[in-house]
Amino acid sequence: TARNGGTSSDPRELYILTVARQRALPQTDSLVVLDSKGRLLSHTSEYPYPGANTGEWDFLVAQAVADPAQTVIGRAVRDPLRGGWTIPLVRRLSGAEGGVIAALVKVDYFGGAIRGLALPDATELLIARSDGRLLAAHPNQAREPDKDLAGLPPFRLTLAGVRTGSFHEILPGDSIPRIGAFQRSADYPLVAIVSVPLGAALDPWRREASLTIGAAALLAALGALVCLAIYNEARRRADAADSLRKSNRILEFRLRERNASVNRLASHLSTFSYSISHDLRTPLRAINGFCQALEEDYGDKLDANGRD
Repeated sequence: TARNGGTSSDPRELYILTVARQRALPQTDSLVVLDSKGRLLSHTSEYPYPGANTGEWDFLVAQAVADPAQTVIGRAVRDPLRGGWTIPLVRRLSGAEGGVIAALVKVDYFGGAIRGLALPDATELLIARSDGRLLAAHPNQAREPDKDLAGLPPFRLTLAGVRTGSFHEILPGDSIPRIGAFQRSADYPLVAIVSVPLGAALDPWRREASLTIGAAALLAALGALVCLAIYNEARRRADAADSLRKSNRILEFRLRERNASVNRLASHLSTFSYSISHDLRTPLRAINGFCQALEEDYGDKLDANGRD
Protein backbone atom coordinates (compact mmCIF):
# COMPACT_ATOMS: atom_id res chain seq x y z
CA THR A 1 0.00 0.00 0.00
CA ALA A 2 1.01 3.63 -0.30
CA ARG A 3 1.42 3.83 3.49
CA ASN A 4 4.32 1.34 3.35
CA GLY A 5 6.16 3.03 0.55
CA GLY A 6 4.86 1.05 -2.41
CA THR A 7 1.73 1.24 -4.46
CA SER A 8 -1.09 -1.19 -5.08
CA SER A 9 -0.84 -3.05 -8.37
CA ASP A 10 -4.53 -2.34 -8.87
CA PRO A 11 -5.26 1.42 -9.45
CA ARG A 12 -8.90 0.85 -8.56
CA GLU A 13 -7.91 -0.70 -5.21
CA LEU A 14 -5.62 2.24 -4.43
CA TYR A 15 -8.45 4.64 -5.31
CA ILE A 16 -10.80 2.83 -2.91
CA LEU A 17 -8.19 2.97 -0.13
CA THR A 18 -7.60 6.71 -0.52
CA VAL A 19 -11.33 7.48 -0.71
CA ALA A 20 -11.94 5.53 2.53
CA ARG A 21 -9.17 7.48 4.25
CA GLN A 22 -10.36 10.84 2.95
CA ARG A 23 -13.87 10.28 4.29
CA ALA A 24 -12.37 10.20 7.79
CA LEU A 25 -10.82 13.65 7.19
CA PRO A 26 -13.74 16.02 6.47
CA GLN A 27 -11.45 19.06 6.56
CA THR A 28 -9.69 17.83 3.41
CA ASP A 29 -10.83 18.46 -0.14
CA SER A 30 -9.06 15.36 -1.44
CA LEU A 31 -6.15 12.96 -0.96
CA VAL A 32 -3.50 12.54 -3.65
CA VAL A 33 -0.89 9.80 -4.12
CA LEU A 34 1.99 10.43 -6.54
CA ASP A 35 5.05 8.46 -7.60
CA SER A 36 8.56 9.90 -7.30
CA LYS A 37 8.26 11.54 -10.74
CA GLY A 38 5.05 13.37 -9.88
CA ARG A 39 2.76 11.08 -11.86
CA LEU A 40 -0.72 10.76 -10.36
CA LEU A 41 -1.45 7.31 -8.88
CA SER A 42 -4.65 8.13 -6.99
CA HIS A 43 -6.98 11.09 -6.43
CA THR A 44 -10.14 10.87 -4.37
CA SER A 45 -12.19 13.21 -6.56
CA GLU A 46 -12.86 10.81 -9.40
CA TYR A 47 -11.71 7.65 -11.19
CA PRO A 48 -10.03 7.29 -13.63
CA TYR A 49 -7.89 10.44 -13.53
CA PRO A 50 -7.99 12.76 -16.54
CA GLY A 51 -4.74 14.58 -17.26
CA ALA A 52 -2.93 12.51 -14.67
CA ASN A 53 0.65 12.85 -15.92
CA THR A 54 0.96 16.30 -17.44
CA GLY A 55 3.30 17.68 -14.77
CA GLU A 56 0.76 19.69 -12.79
CA TRP A 57 1.55 17.72 -9.62
CA ASP A 58 5.34 18.20 -9.64
CA PHE A 59 5.08 20.97 -7.03
CA LEU A 60 3.95 18.46 -4.38
CA VAL A 61 6.93 16.15 -4.94
CA ALA A 62 9.30 19.13 -4.89
CA GLN A 63 7.98 20.36 -1.52
CA ALA A 64 8.26 17.00 0.31
CA VAL A 65 11.31 16.56 2.53
CA ALA A 66 13.49 13.45 2.39
CA ASP A 67 12.40 12.20 5.83
CA PRO A 68 9.11 10.22 5.51
CA ALA A 69 8.33 11.05 9.16
CA GLN A 70 8.03 14.80 8.46
CA THR A 71 4.91 16.45 7.09
CA VAL A 72 5.33 19.72 5.18
CA ILE A 73 2.71 22.47 5.07
CA GLY A 74 2.96 23.38 1.41
CA ARG A 75 2.09 26.56 -0.42
CA ALA A 76 -1.60 27.14 -1.18
CA VAL A 77 -2.44 25.75 -4.63
CA ARG A 78 -5.42 25.11 -6.82
CA ASP A 79 -6.33 21.44 -7.08
CA PRO A 80 -5.59 20.65 -10.76
CA LEU A 81 -8.64 18.36 -10.93
CA ARG A 82 -11.17 20.35 -8.89
CA GLY A 83 -9.87 23.88 -9.34
CA GLY A 84 -10.46 25.14 -5.78
CA TRP A 85 -7.81 26.60 -3.49
CA THR A 86 -6.29 24.06 -1.09
CA ILE A 87 -3.49 23.87 1.47
CA PRO A 88 -1.40 20.72 0.86
CA LEU A 89 0.02 18.69 3.75
CA VAL A 90 2.72 16.65 2.04
CA ARG A 91 4.65 13.61 3.30
CA ARG A 92 7.14 11.51 1.39
CA LEU A 93 6.46 7.78 1.21
CA SER A 94 9.07 5.41 2.60
CA GLY A 95 10.66 2.75 0.44
CA ALA A 96 12.97 2.67 -2.54
CA GLU A 97 10.44 4.09 -5.01
CA GLY A 98 9.69 7.20 -2.96
CA GLY A 99 6.70 9.22 -4.09
CA VAL A 100 4.46 11.35 -1.89
CA ILE A 101 1.00 11.39 -0.34
CA ALA A 102 -0.73 14.75 0.10
CA ALA A 103 -3.87 15.83 1.93
CA LEU A 104 -5.33 18.90 0.23
CA VAL A 105 -6.98 20.85 3.08
CA LYS A 106 -9.84 23.15 2.19
CA VAL A 107 -8.94 26.81 2.53
CA ASP A 108 -12.50 27.32 3.81
CA TYR A 109 -11.68 24.92 6.69
CA PHE A 110 -10.25 27.92 8.54
CA GLY A 111 -13.33 29.99 7.77
CA GLY A 112 -15.53 28.37 10.40
CA ALA A 113 -13.04 29.00 13.21
CA ILE A 114 -12.46 32.56 12.04
CA ARG A 115 -16.18 33.35 11.74
CA GLY A 116 -16.68 31.99 15.25
CA LEU A 117 -14.45 34.75 16.61
CA ALA A 118 -17.10 37.41 15.79
CA LEU A 119 -14.47 39.81 14.49
CA PRO A 120 -15.37 43.51 14.16
CA ASP A 121 -16.24 44.93 10.74
CA ALA A 122 -13.30 45.74 8.45
CA THR A 123 -11.09 43.28 10.31
CA GLU A 124 -8.65 41.36 8.13
CA LEU A 125 -7.17 38.09 9.39
CA LEU A 126 -4.41 36.24 7.55
CA ILE A 127 -2.90 32.81 8.14
CA ALA A 128 0.40 32.27 6.36
CA ARG A 129 3.49 30.12 6.35
CA SER A 130 6.53 31.49 8.14
CA ASP A 131 8.18 32.20 4.78
CA GLY A 132 5.44 34.74 4.01
CA ARG A 133 3.27 32.66 1.65
CA LEU A 134 -0.44 33.27 2.34
CA LEU A 135 -2.56 30.20 3.12
CA ALA A 136 -5.97 31.66 4.04
CA ALA A 137 -7.56 35.09 4.54
CA HIS A 138 -10.69 36.55 6.12
CA PRO A 139 -12.69 37.82 4.45
CA ASN A 140 -12.00 35.42 1.58
CA GLN A 141 -11.78 38.17 -1.01
CA ALA A 142 -9.23 40.14 1.01
CA ARG A 143 -6.21 38.52 -0.60
CA GLU A 144 -5.74 35.57 -2.94
CA PRO A 145 -3.97 32.51 -1.42
CA ASP A 146 -0.26 31.95 -2.08
CA LYS A 147 0.49 35.68 -2.28
CA ASP A 148 3.98 36.60 -1.10
CA LEU A 149 3.55 38.58 2.13
CA ALA A 150 7.21 38.64 3.14
CA GLY A 151 7.19 42.42 2.72
CA LEU A 152 4.49 42.94 5.36
CA PRO A 153 5.76 44.28 8.69
CA PRO A 154 4.75 41.17 10.69
CA PHE A 155 6.86 38.99 8.41
CA ARG A 156 9.82 41.32 8.48
CA LEU A 157 9.78 41.03 12.27
CA THR A 158 8.89 37.32 12.31
CA LEU A 159 11.71 36.39 9.96
CA ALA A 160 14.02 38.33 12.25
CA GLY A 161 13.05 36.02 15.13
CA VAL A 162 10.24 38.03 16.80
CA ARG A 163 7.43 35.63 17.80
CA THR A 164 4.65 38.12 18.57
CA GLY A 165 4.11 41.85 18.25
CA SER A 166 1.99 44.68 16.87
CA PHE A 167 2.31 47.17 14.01
CA HIS A 168 0.88 50.44 12.68
CA GLU A 169 1.48 50.83 8.97
CA ILE A 170 -0.04 51.13 5.50
CA LEU A 171 0.10 47.59 4.17
CA PRO A 172 1.00 46.87 0.53
CA GLY A 173 -2.10 47.16 -1.64
CA ASP A 174 -3.88 49.42 0.89
CA SER A 175 -4.25 53.20 0.95
CA ILE A 176 -5.15 53.66 4.61
CA PRO A 177 -3.08 52.88 7.72
CA ARG A 178 -3.96 49.80 9.71
CA ILE A 179 -3.11 48.65 13.19
CA GLY A 180 -2.73 44.99 13.99
CA ALA A 181 -0.94 42.20 15.76
CA PHE A 182 0.70 38.96 14.76
CA GLN A 183 1.78 35.76 16.45
CA ARG A 184 3.87 32.88 15.25
CA SER A 185 2.93 29.31 16.25
CA ALA A 186 5.42 27.64 18.57
CA ASP A 187 4.92 24.19 17.00
CA TYR A 188 4.20 24.85 13.33
CA PRO A 189 5.65 27.17 10.68
CA LEU A 190 2.51 29.33 10.73
CA VAL A 191 1.85 33.00 11.43
CA ALA A 192 -1.54 34.58 12.25
CA ILE A 193 -2.02 38.30 11.51
CA VAL A 194 -5.06 40.37 12.45
CA SER A 195 -5.50 44.05 11.56
CA VAL A 196 -8.16 46.75 11.22
CA PRO A 197 -8.12 50.21 9.61
CA LEU A 198 -6.84 52.72 12.10
CA GLY A 199 -9.98 54.89 11.79
CA ALA A 200 -12.31 51.94 12.41
CA ALA A 201 -10.33 50.93 15.47
CA LEU A 202 -10.26 54.44 16.97
CA ASP A 203 -13.81 55.62 16.27
CA PRO A 204 -15.57 54.01 19.31
CA TRP A 205 -12.93 55.25 21.74
CA ARG A 206 -11.51 58.35 20.07
CA ARG A 207 -11.96 60.41 23.27
CA GLU A 208 -9.86 58.06 25.36
CA ALA A 209 -6.11 58.54 25.25
CA SER A 210 -5.35 54.90 26.02
CA LEU A 211 -7.16 53.55 22.97
CA THR A 212 -4.10 52.48 20.97
CA ILE A 213 -2.69 50.26 23.70
CA GLY A 214 -6.08 48.64 24.42
CA ALA A 215 -6.82 47.96 20.75
CA ALA A 216 -3.37 46.46 20.18
CA ALA A 217 -3.79 44.18 23.19
CA LEU A 218 -7.23 43.07 22.00
CA LEU A 219 -6.00 42.30 18.51
CA ALA A 220 -2.99 40.45 19.88
CA ALA A 221 -5.37 38.31 21.94
CA LEU A 222 -7.45 37.55 18.85
CA GLY A 223 -4.33 36.52 17.00
CA ALA A 224 -3.38 34.29 19.91
CA LEU A 225 -6.84 32.68 19.82
CA VAL A 226 -6.39 31.65 16.21
CA CYS A 227 -2.97 30.15 16.90
CA LEU A 228 -4.32 28.49 20.05
CA ALA A 229 -7.17 26.86 18.10
CA ILE A 230 -4.65 25.43 15.62
CA TYR A 231 -2.36 24.31 18.43
CA ASN A 232 -5.17 22.67 20.47
CA GLU A 233 -6.31 20.62 17.48
CA ALA A 234 -2.78 19.39 16.86
CA ARG A 235 -2.27 18.70 20.58
CA ARG A 236 -5.51 16.72 20.78
CA ARG A 237 -4.33 14.43 18.00
CA ALA A 238 -0.87 14.13 19.55
CA ASP A 239 -2.41 13.23 22.94
CA ALA A 240 -4.55 10.54 21.32
CA ALA A 241 -1.49 9.03 19.65
CA ASP A 242 0.46 9.22 22.94
CA SER A 243 -2.38 7.50 24.81
CA LEU A 244 -2.34 4.68 22.26
CA ARG A 245 1.42 4.28 22.65
CA LYS A 246 1.10 4.18 26.46
CA SER A 247 -1.63 1.53 26.24
CA ASN A 248 0.61 -0.57 23.99
CA ARG A 249 3.51 -0.27 26.44
CA ILE A 250 1.30 -1.32 29.37
CA LEU A 251 0.03 -4.32 27.40
CA GLU A 252 3.57 -5.35 26.48
CA PHE A 253 4.67 -5.02 30.13
CA ARG A 254 1.80 -7.19 31.37
CA LEU A 255 2.55 -9.79 28.69
CA ARG A 256 6.20 -9.93 29.78
CA GLU A 257 5.12 -10.28 33.43
CA ARG A 258 2.74 -13.13 32.52
CA ASN A 259 5.47 -14.94 30.55
CA ALA A 260 7.92 -14.54 33.43
CA SER A 261 5.32 -15.94 35.87
CA VAL A 262 4.75 -18.99 33.64
CA ASN A 263 8.49 -19.56 33.34
CA ARG A 264 8.91 -19.36 37.14
CA LEU A 265 6.09 -21.89 37.64
CA ALA A 266 7.65 -24.28 35.12
CA SER A 267 10.99 -23.98 36.94
CA HIS A 268 9.34 -24.72 40.29
CA LEU A 269 7.60 -27.81 38.85
CA SER A 270 10.88 -29.10 37.42
CA THR A 271 12.64 -28.64 40.77
CA PHE A 272 9.78 -30.37 42.63
CA SER A 273 9.80 -33.34 40.23
CA TYR A 274 13.55 -33.75 40.65
CA SER A 275 13.26 -33.57 44.46
CA ILE A 276 10.48 -36.20 44.59
CA SER A 277 12.35 -38.60 42.29
CA HIS A 278 15.52 -38.20 44.38
CA ASP A 279 13.69 -38.77 47.69
CA LEU A 280 12.07 -42.00 46.41
CA ARG A 281 15.35 -43.69 45.47
CA THR A 282 16.28 -44.90 48.98
CA PRO A 283 12.91 -46.54 49.89
CA LEU A 284 12.68 -48.09 46.43
CA ARG A 285 16.17 -49.59 46.80
CA ALA A 286 15.18 -50.98 50.24
CA ILE A 287 12.00 -52.53 48.82
CA ASN A 288 14.02 -54.01 45.96
CA GLY A 289 16.58 -55.48 48.39
CA PHE A 290 13.92 -57.10 50.57
CA CYS A 291 12.25 -58.61 47.52
CA GLN A 292 15.52 -60.13 46.34
CA ALA A 293 16.24 -61.60 49.82
CA LEU A 294 12.72 -63.05 50.00
CA GLU A 295 13.14 -64.63 46.58
CA GLU A 296 16.55 -66.10 47.42
CA ASP A 297 15.57 -67.52 50.85
CA TYR A 298 11.98 -68.56 50.32
CA GLY A 299 11.51 -68.60 46.58
CA ASP A 300 11.20 -72.40 46.45
CA LYS A 301 8.48 -72.29 49.08
CA LEU A 302 6.31 -69.75 47.21
CA ASP A 303 3.75 -70.66 44.61
CA ALA A 304 3.54 -68.90 41.28
CA ASN A 305 1.36 -66.10 42.67
CA GLY A 306 3.78 -65.50 45.54
CA ARG A 307 6.79 -65.29 43.23
CA ASP A 308 4.86 -62.99 40.93
